[in-house]
Formats: sequence, structure tokens, C-alpha cells
Amino acid sequence: VTSLSYGDFERGTSGGVLLQVASTTIDQNPTKIILGTRFGTTSGVSGVTNVQRNGDTSNFWDFQGHMGEIDGEAYDSDGADACGAIRWDDSTCLEVSQSHYRFRSDNGGGGAPNSEWYDADWSKRVRVNVTNSNATPLTNGAVRIAMPYDSDMQNDWTDLRFTDSSGTTSIPYFVESYTTSATATVWVKIPSIPANGSTHVFAYYGNAVATNGENGAATFTMFDDFEDDNISEYSGDTGYFDVVANAGAEGSYVLEAGAGYEANFTIDGIYRTGTTFGQGSTIRFMQYVDASEDDEPCTLFGVQTPGSNNQNYAVCLDQYPSDKLILAKDVESNDASGSVLASSTVSWSSAWYTVEVDWYTNNLIYVSVYNSAGTLFATTSVTDASYTSGGMGFSFWGQNGAWDFYTARPYTANEPVATVGLEQGADGASWKADLDTAYSQAQEEVFRVRFSIENSGPQITGQQWRLQYADRTGYGTCAAVPSVDFDDVPNQAGCGISPICTVSTSEYSDGETTQQLLTSETYLPFTMGYLIESPSNQTTGMTLDQGHMTEVEYAVELTPYATADSYCMRTSNGGLELDSYQQVAEVTAKYGPVITDWSLNEEHSIALVEGETTAIVATGTVSDLNGWEDILYASSTVYRSGLGATCTANDNNCYQLSSLECPLTDCAGTSCTITCTANIQYFAEPTDAGSDFEGQHWEAEVFVVDTTNNEATTTSMGVDLNTLWGLSMVTGDIEYGSLGLAEDTGNKNATSTLENTGNDDVDIDIEGTDMTGGVASAIPVANQKFSTSTFTYSSCVICSALSGTANTFEVDLPKPTSTTPVTDDLYWGLYVPSGTEGVVHFGRNTFYAIGD
Repeated sequence: VTSLSYGDFERGTSGGVLLQVASTTIDQNPTKIILGTRFGTTSGVSGVTNVQRNGDTSNFWDFQGHMGEIDGEAYDSDGADACGAIRWDDSTCLEVSQSHYRFRSDNGGGGAPNSEWYDADWSKRVRVNVTNSNATPLTNGAVRIAMPYDSDMQNDWTDLRFTDSSGTTSIPYFVESYTTSATATVWVKIPSIPANGSTHVFAYYGNAVATNGENGAATFTMFDDFEDDNISEYSGDTGYFDVVANAGAEGSYVLEAGAGYEANFTIDGIYRTGTTFGQGSTIRFMQYVDASEDDEPCTLFGVQTPGSNNQNYAVCLDQYPSDKLILAKDVESNDASGSVLASSTVSWSSAWYTVEVDWYTNNLIYVSVYNSAGTLFATTSVTDASYTSGGMGFSFWGQNGAWDFYTARPYTANEPVATVGLEQGADGASWKADLDTAYSQAQEEVFRVRFSIENSGPQITGQQWRLQYADRTGYGTCAAVPSVDFDDVPNQAGCGISPICTVSTSEYSDGETTQQLLTSETYLPFTMGYLIESPSNQTTGMTLDQGHMTEVEYAVELTPYATADSYCMRTSNGGLELDSYQQVAEVTAKYGPVITDWSLNEEHSIALVEGETTAIVATGTVSDLNGWEDILYASSTVYRSGLGATCTANDNNCYQLSSLECPLTDCAGTSCTITCTANIQYFAEPTDAGSDFEGQHWEAEVFVVDTTNNEATTTSMGVDLNTLWGLSMVTGDIEYGSLGLAEDTGNKNATSTLENTGNDDVDIDIEGTDMTGGVASAIPVANQKFSTSTFTYSSCVICSALSGTANTFEVDLPKPTSTTPVTDDLYWGLYVPSGTEGVVHFGRNTFYAIGD
């Protein structure tokens, strides 16, 4: 089923069913969400069922945003309760549900992964859930959080830090007030909270050397707590005001009338218009009233530029001629200097008051005053459209009181509620996959699976969360696998032929408690669960209250008996299925490649060709139970065994072959043929008997990788590379030129250049024939003399006379180590005896390469 969303089902006759769904269809498409569907009837029609489920299933479909005369729970047919296989916006689900899962590596403890941790210098954190009950989302709003003290904190809260839901990105905060080692009121700028929804942030602490990191200006739209001990950012009658040290409502400094100005009145007051805020804001400030005086102080907002024009709104806690809460505009000093918009009669006490002004986008301005106990003391309001945005400021006609902590933040009808969760630590195992995402896992490798469980029903006790598994073969998804197919996962000792077993881990101890790490859409309060390792496959009995959630985690392993494509995992209550499974974990068996019949040169000795490269082939078969398409590439190294397969590429002894030289061919089913070809140079080092490397061999190691980074390697049986004595005459014919009868070549020598074209040091055997010409003329072979240096024929004592039989001659041609020629020269002389015919004479001189 691809989609039923936004469908329109209508019945024109009484009785019957609009939509029938088989339980098998629900099982193959579990937890499907269907949006905006209408279920209706024509006039006068009754007794119609909107959706009927046929057959039993533990899965469900969820219709959301539905409409029509017969939409909702009251008109379906899916069992007796209000939380069956067909669910609606008005369904009441009281159940225990496995809501999410996530796979982890076994490379850390049960805490948060370091990749999701703000900074290693902070040792602890708590998750703070924030719920917005308003019909509109809140973006970059300052939310008040009551933070309890923890012994890991600094007692003055200076090590407190906040991040968004990622756990790593800092967000601004400001500590309004705190009681040492007890509680703190903290404002945090939350990036986004959905309408009628929740999000979470993290509060970090546990850094004994951290300094204060709060930033009120970044937390609020407008902010001043006067702790900078100056008003340099203000304009206007700045000489009439002073910031003084005082036991303020927040912090150590407050704003007062300057000394000697307490009974005076301001001309324009002081104001800030560089930063502005507007309708859709809540302005909040604290003000001290001295009830023994007749002060008329006003707090300004919506201040227009320039502030000296006195265009503004003002909240005045007025004491003259009588106690009133006044909302005015365009004031210079007191309410009488402007226009009174609204007022309430009150009776002020000498105390601090908190004033909140909700400045609505519909032009309503609503002022609330709270006494020091936090009780609503007075209100007044007006609808006025004179100004829609502006700056802030202060004015007075007589002021013996004080101001403190002026802020503005985005307005919300209902203040978001923050709930501080349980303490968490770092150094947890890394995640293998995203939330609710299947993972491919190699056999005999420890990994972990974590589940979140939610209880919307009555309190449950004695719950033993036992791990179960099932083969997914034959089903489209793990959620579609029937409960009867699930079996308990055995522990390590009792594993037998089970494809999955719980195993022991060195990263935690069986029964350690869990922290809340998985995402939750419900944001239920968290109850610590357990980390499980062998010999356990279930938790100890635990209690889960109604409206609470927990998380459990198991250390497991796929055994060599895991031969199916995929396995499903879930938790249960001691082997009994839970009420529902919103997500069921799926692990795909990640089979590694297997190499067979790997050989080098068909296990024959390697014979090279002198002066050329010789193509030598290593071949074999690679198989992968995930299918041949899972095999990514093969590479190989052909090398002399004394060096090993990690050798550095060298034409003498080590050939590194990339995937281009090792193509996969004849692929079908689960296997391919690997054919790796190495072009071996003629000077590659021999290993046969009598060679310098006798006792070693040449081998080929092959390395195969599949798409999930499983690897396989094997090495061929060793074969010898034969010694090759090779020789080439570079210069061609030996040319003696023209000589007279009874004349020799004197000190003019012909030259022949010999090149070693093999893989060993060589000398030569050399023989020749008489040089003949004409009818029967011959120059005896012995008349040719040769030497490794130039000579004069008649006086040469280092020369050798050429013979008709092969004689050994040392030229000491060393083995080549590259394609750069290794050569040596022989020099020749000749004597032509009397009686030789005056024609060209020819002979043959033969050179044989022999071992040096």
C-alpha cells in the first residue's frame, strides 16, 4: 500500500463498510500513517462502519487529521478497545509499546557517544524536555527552567552550559537567580518548539574550572540587568540616573535615581533605541517600590527614535496622588507628562514587584504585576495602535525605588513547561546507524541494540524485558513478522545453533542502568532501564509507571549460523509480546567474502622471457552470500616471500596490483572469478636452486572488499621463479674494415657491446668460426683476438685468441635492477695472412650467457 492519504470515502445507503483491511495487509504495511481522509455518508444514512479490520494482528494503522460524519474511533470495527489495529486522533491507547530502536558499536559504555557530547571538560548533563501547549510554534524564545543543584556542579552555577537537542551546539542562557547549592532560575533561548509539541535541550555541568558563560543579551530580544555597573548605552537624562550596588532582585546592581535627583523629574528620561522589539513580545522587569514616598516612576517600551521626542509607552507604578498601576504613552517623566491609557487602583508596599507586559499583535497591551511571593497583584490593559515596535527606557518624577532585570522575549499565551530529566554521562558507544534504521552486521562481532519502551497504560510491575529474534524471510518488514515466529535470544553458553546470542562485553556490567539517549515524540518522563550482557538475555523485574518510558540495551552477536538475509529483534515481557511494536529492529547479516582455489601461475614455476615482461596470472573464486553484487573489488600483491605482502612496489620483487589489474569476471549468483595479472620484468629475482634467494618462493596475496567493508584475504601456494641467464649483442656485426695481406688491425679495435637481459650476474662462453670468402679463402678463427679493453694487435698480452670451441670468458655483467641496460664492451683485432683472397670474408662468433 503506497498511500491512502487524502482519500474521500462516502456511503449512500445504510449499513455496510466503507473500507475493509485484511490483517495481512496491515502486517505488510505496519504503523502506517494516513493523513486527511474523509469518511462520510449522504443524508439519512446510518449504521455504517468506516474501517473494518479482518483477521488478527498486533500491528496498526493510524488515521490522522481525518474528517466526515463517521470518522473516528466510534465508527470503526477493529476489536473491543479504543486502541486497536485502526487508530484515530480520538483513540485512547493505554498500552506498553516498543517505540524505537538503534544499533550501537561495542566500543564504549552505556552513556552518550562522545560525538553527541558538548565538551569533554564537562562531565555530566541532564536532558531538559520543553513542552509548548500553544497552537503556534515558538522560535528562538526564552524559556524559564527551574534547575535543581547537583553535587557535580559548581555551587554558584558558573559551569552551567546549554546545547540544543544535538547535544553539541551551544545555545544562549542566562541565570536570573540562584540559591547556592540549591536551585537556580535559568532562561534558555530554545531554537524551536513545535505547536502543541515538545523538544529537548541539554544542560551540561561538572567542570570545576569553568567560568561564567551566561549571555543575557543573546538570550533575550532586549536585556539589561545593570551588572555592567554603567548606563553608557543609554541616551537622554543619563545624569539623573545611577547604577548602584544593592541587594537587587537579580544580581548585585540596580538602576536608581542619581544621588540628589530622587525628588526631581526627568525631561526625557533615558532610553535605548539601537535595539528594538515589537508587538508579539512579553516585556518583563523588576521594580522596587518605597511605599513611604510619593514616587512616580515609569518604565518605557516602544520608544521611538529619537527618544527625546517622548513617543513611547510607559508602565508607571504611581504613588501620587494615590497608589495606582498606570499604562500611559508619550511620557517625559511621570504619567501626567503624557496620556494615561488605563489604570488600576492598588496599595503598594515597600517591596520588589515583577511586572510583565504582554504586547499583542492585535494592539492589545496587557500589564500584570506580581508581588514578591509570585502572586498576581494587579492588572490593567488597553488597546492602542500608536506604536508597534521601539526601544526601551526609564523616567520618573520622584524615585526612591529601583529597577532591575529588564527583558523582552517572544510572547506565548502559555509559558512553555520545562522538565529536568536524569543525569547522564559521556564516553558511550558510537551509533552504527540512525534511529529506527536497519544495519548490516558481520558475524562473530559484538554489537549492541537499544530499545525505548513507552507505557501509556496503568503501572506495570515485575517487567523482565527479554530479547527475542525472528528470521525475516518471507515478510516485507520486521513489523510484519508474526509474534509466533519470535524466539528468545539465548545467552552465550546456551547459544548452540542459534543465529543470534547475547554475549559478554568489557564495556559495561550486566544490570547497569541506562540513560535516555533515543528520540521520543511523546517526551514522557524517563525511568532508568538496564544494560544487558551474557549470561543474561533479560532485565531484572522493573516497574514502569503510567505515562513513563524506559530504555534497555543488549550486547549481542550474529553467529556463523546466521545464514538468512535479515533478522528481526524486539524486546518482550519475559517472552510475552508487548501490546504493540511501533518499530522492530532489523539486522542484515553482513556476510564477508570468501576466497577459494587461489593460485599463482597455476602453481607452476615462473619462466621469464629475457629482455621482456612476462604476464603471470593469479586466479581464484570469491563468493559472498549477500550476492555477487555485494563484492566491491579485489586487489593483489605478487611478491618474493622473504618480503611479505606488505612490501613496497619494486619490479625486482614486489608487484602491487590494483582492482584494474584484478577484474571480477564470470559473476553469477554469489560468486565471481578473480583474475589478477602481473607483468613481471625479466630481471625479477629468482628463487630456484642455486639462486641468491634459494629457499624462498614467489606468492600472490589477494585482498577482497565488499560493499559493507567486509574484507577477505588469502595467499597462494609459493612457486619458484626460475633463474634466467640472458645476453644480447647490442652493437650487431663486428666490423674489421679493410686490411692488406699480412696486415693486422694494429691499435684500431672493432667493438661489440653485450647487455645482460636476464635476472642473474653472467659471464660468457664464446666460440667462433674461420672467416671465409672467395672460392676457398679463409682467415683462421684464432687470428681474431679480443679483450675487455683496447689493445694493439701485435703487442697485446691481455688478449685472448678466439677458438672454434666455446671457452669461458669473464665479463662480469651484473644482474639488472631496472630497465636501464647493464652492458659491457669487448674489443676485437684481426690479422689477415698472406695468400688470402682480396674479397670480403665472413665468420660467426657465438656468445653464451653463463652464471657468474
